[in-house]
This record gives sequence, C-alpha cells and structure tokens, in this order.
Amino acid sequence: MVLVIGAVLSLQLAGLRVYQHTASADWASFDAGQAVERLEDDIRNCYRVTGRYDDRITVSRPLTAYDSIAGGYFPVQPLEEGQSVRYYLSDDSGALGLSGTYLWRAERAAGGSIYVLNPAPLADNITALEFTYELAPAPRDASTRYVNLRIEALVREGGTTTTRSHSARILCRNWEYGPITAETGIDEEE
Repeated sequence: MVLVIGAVLSLQLAGLRVYQHTASADWASFDAGQAVERLEDDIRNCYRVTGRYDDRITVSRPLTAYDSIAGGYFPVQPLEEGQSVRYYLSDDSGALGLSGTYLWRAERAAGGSIYVLNPAPLADNITALEFTYELAPAPRDASTRYVNLRIEALVREGGTTTTRSHSARILCRNWEYGPITAETGIDEEE
C-alpha cells in the first residue's frame, strides 16, 4: 500500500512540475500576446498607416462621431482621419528613439500635435518588434494593404531563458482609403 501511494504521489509531483514549467512560460509571454492583439486591432481598423518603419508603426484611426440611434461612437461616413496611434520599443521612460525592452503605445488626438504616452507599457521583456509592409495595387499603390508584425519576448522556462515569437499578417480594413499620390510612410513631425 505504501509503495502504491508513493508511486501516485511521485507521479502527481512530476505532473505538477511540468504544469508549473509550462504555466510560467505561458504567463511570461502573455503580455506580449495581448500586445499583439491590441496592435492587430488598431492596424486592422485603421484609416491608414501614416508611419512605416521596420521597428515601429504609426496609424491613424477613423474619426468617430456619436450616433444617438445606435447608441455609440462609430466612424463618420465618408471616412476621415482621426486619432493617431504609435507603437514602438523604448526604455522604461517611454521616450521615442531610445532603445529598450518595453513596448509602448502613444496617442495623438485628431488635429493634435503631441503624442500622449499610455501610463504603463503594454509589455516588457520584448527583444524584437518588427514590421514589414505590403502595398496596395494600383491606383492606390502608395497605400499599405497588409502589415506583417512580429514580436519576440524573453521567457524564463525553468532555469533557462528563451524567446517566444508572436506574429500576425494583418489586412488593413480601410486600405482603399489611403492616398493615390505618393506616400512616404514617414511621420510628419520626424
């Protein structure tokens, strides 16, 4: 009886160790996974991509107005450029242009000139933030149609540190509203 109980306890402890090992890795990359979802939502629904870089992105969201019949804020029709949102890596200060492992989101009001940083970073321990862009076919060949996103996060698994990668290929829902004339993809203030 003692041998059977000992064997069962041994199996339970081994299973618990495997669970803890997997759970710690999953929780460590949870913030990065949530950040990817937030990025995907902003990019998918953007009015257009206004800043195309390898290591950061700026998008303008459609201007919204309150619809009393539907009871909420919805994009005005026809679509107009609204709030701008920027995603980038920096240190714990959140200053653009500094290197670091914190993923930041900053917003600029429609018609505004200053980006306001979110009070806390979206994720930490991010080792890579990469964007590639696929442009739309003519006549809107300056407009961004697809954004390919990759985020790499440090994960501690047991006694070792490894990286986990989160990626997405995002179709910009409103790409046909991008410019017909040449677009540099460079933010105006930089």
